[in-house]
Amino acid sequence: MKTTYKCVITVNSPLHIGCDEVYEPMGFVLDEEQKELIAFDPVSFINSLSPADKSTLSSLCCLGDLPSILRIYKFFQGRKAQGRRVSVAPAFINHYRSTLKIPENKIQQELNKFVIERTAFRTADNRPFIPGSSIKGALRTGYLNHVCGGKNMRERDAKALEKKLLDYQSIEQDPFGHVKVSDFQPAGEIQTRIVYAVNKKKKVSEKEARGPYQILEVIEPGAAFIGEITVGQPAPESPVREPVELKALLSGTHDFYAKEHKRENRELSAVGIAAQDFIQTDTLLIRMGRHCGAESMTVAGNRDIKIMKGPRTKPAFLDHATTLWLASSDHKDKNIKGLQPFGWSGISRLDADLETRLSERENVYAALKAQEEKEQLAEAQLQIQKAAEAQKMMEEKAAREAAEAAEREKKQKELEAMSPQDRELAEIFDENSVNENKVVDLYKRLDEMEDDFKIKSAEKIKAFYISENKWNVNKKKKKQFAKVQHLKSILGES
Repeated sequence: MKTTYKCVITVNSPLHIGCDEVYEPMGFVLDEEQKELIAFDPVSFINSLSPADKSTLSSLCCLGDLPSILRIYKFFQGRKAQGRRVSVAPAFINHYRSTLKIPENKIQQELNKFVIERTAFRTADNRPFIPGSSIKGALRTGYLNHVCGGKNMRERDAKALEKKLLDYQSIEQDPFGHVKVSDFQPAGEIQTRIVYAVNKKKKVSEKEARGPYQILEVIEPGAAFIGEITVGQPAPESPVREPVELKALLSGTHDFYAKEHKRENRELSAVGIAAQDFIQTDTLLIRMGRHCGAESMTVAGNRDIKIMKGPRTKPAFLDHATTLWLASSDHKDKNIKGLQPFGWSGISRLDADLETRLSERENVYAALKAQEEKEQLAEAQLQIQKAAEAQKMMEEKAAREAAEAAEREKKQKELEAMSPQDRELAEIFDENSVNENKVVDLYKRLDEMEDDFKIKSAEKIKAFYISENKWNVNKKKKKQFAKVQHLKSILGES
């Protein structure tokens, strides 16, 4: 016997589920006008480059040193690409620009900071999803707090505390073995953005909290995900002593996170950050993902949270955290009012009306995606065609230049093999554009030449005059007529 709860998770505050994947500057470009990061497919991007750009990129990649990495980033800057678009704040764009200007001695340090951790996503379409393991972990924490009821169980070890509360010793006896949570799949377009996770002290202080910022991709509030929570009843012979009931699991989880939500809102208000009320009728509150806060991941009444005090100082162990991790649009954390807590979501039953609305949202997404893919395919084909045409032009140009070089080499060899007189004639008359001044100079020297060379020169001059329509001239053009007659006498034509 099992009970299944079909439900929807709606994101209330920035949500990041780690997946060990990152956006690296080698794999994205920034659309500064639209304020979006575009994560592109490397093969498609390279195919869209012109032959000259491909050669430039290849040369940069072959350098293999740290400065060359920055040059590659600069190569990508401002280029167009197709891919998943993620919103970014103006501060992120400025941060990226400043990274491109860092001195060589700080490259490694700064590049290590500029890593953007992706939220969990589906490889089929790059849309975020919520892994069932993340949801189940949050449900387990909520249920443990429900069972404990805030009592001090006098058990510092977290695993031992769980075993005591759920009354089990081995994995086979763990009642959560009968709790199955599916991966929750996206309904329609899921908007994400890039934020900075910044650390703030819970009490106003002159000294800021320690800990460097992190750059995370988060799911935007309003996103919806559909899935199932199933609780099975152990068989009579099962070793499970205290089975989980679905109703107690859901209500206990809500009660715990609602209490934590109110506690956090008081802490946010104390440091001047506007608090939001995420508690809604017919919706169960839950918190999951990165930076949920130590209190939301531990059992009230039994907390032993490690507080780091700095170098060469022993850490303290308290029943509460002293700082908050918050989502910020700027790593410098200037706009305190814009800071948001991470990970709050609501779970609601998937009734027929909600299922219809979410199905329509998914259909709209599918239609837009199909149109987008069609346009991207057309654009890719156009880029391939342009690249092929550019390649053809380069090859034709190279072939022409090679042929011209070969022709020049051939002529040079022919000139070198000629007698000085023949070489002179070739240099005057074999050029693409004959210099008439050189022809006139040659004509003036005819009577000084030996007979063979004189005749060859006269024939060349005659051919030139014919091409210039200066051979068949009347007597009115006295000078030219006299030249022609002189040439004819040399050639025996008079």
